Amino acid sequence: SQQIDDQLAPPAFLTTMPPADISTRPTAIIAQADPTRSISTYLLSNSSTKKVNNKIIDDFQINSILKSNQQSTTSFLKQTSSSAFQPIHSIQNLSSNIINRQKKIKSQPILIDIPKHKALERGQKLTKVHISHPQSPSIVNLMLHEDFNRACCLLHTMSIHPELQTDYIPSHPFKPAINKICACFHEGRWFRCRILQISEDLSTATVIYLDWGMVIPVQITPTYIRRLPNEFYMESICSIMCHLDGVSNSNDLIPSSIIAQCINLLSENEYDVIVNDYHSVTGGKIILSYNGQIINDQIQKLIIPYV
Repeated sequence: SQQIDDQLAPPAFLTTMPPADISTRPTAIIAQADPTRSISTYLLSNSSTKKVNNKIIDDFQINSILKSNQQSTTSFLKQTSSSAFQPIHSIQNLSSNIINRQKKIKSQPILIDIPKHKALERGQKLTKVHISHPQSPSIVNLMLHEDFNRACCLLHTMSIHPELQTDYIPSHPFKPAINKICACFHEGRWFRCRILQISEDLSTATVIYLDWGMVIPVQITPTYIRRLPNEFYMESICSIMCHLDGVSNSNDLIPSSIIAQCINLLSENEYDVIVNDYHSVTGGKIILSYNGQIINDQIQKLIIPYV
């Protein structure tokens, strides 16, 4: 039993800056302005609640970025596709190009992805639910109790992995690319991430922490971003985005002091959740409660004068 507890808790050296506990989530850092950066960083952990400013994130921009990337890929494919009815010399050139491409592809690693979180079901009643990241007063990333345990196990196993040690020198340097999975180092810990944007000078990547939900800029150096070892692709994502049912989505005019109060309401250790609806793209629609108090109602009451 003691051994299991040790596996679920992060190593002691990781708990010093700060503890890997839901009460002090990984902090979303406010980054310097960047020429290609279109995601403003939202805060949000207890450790940064007192430093809330007026920079409010709209994490829905992540979806638009990913969608834009997909559209550009589709456009590229349309441009490079050709009719089956071509002159013979064109077909010969095409065959030669295909053979050359196949040779290159064989030497490249196969791109794989991390499994998505299991879908929620309408009518589900969940207990001991953690909030890994409050994106806004109306949008949160949830961790079920077992998700939180899995996330802590990942922190532990990644911290001791040979390829994620400070003195490890990779045989091939990591090459960041949009949508690519990677490992990122932040506040003394390694996290599974996906790259959303890369700065024009290739010095900074904006990543989403897959298991926690926050969006954070990282320097593109081996100290902060590396290839994610293969064994860490197996575990499904540990959090899922949800909307607080009945809470307004408009946050632009809410004062930072009110935002801070909302974040405090979303920073308890364990909640009860009722799933009112679920969509595979936009996430769940939930009623959140703590000690019998409906958090949705309390937050809506705070923000209603400003929406």
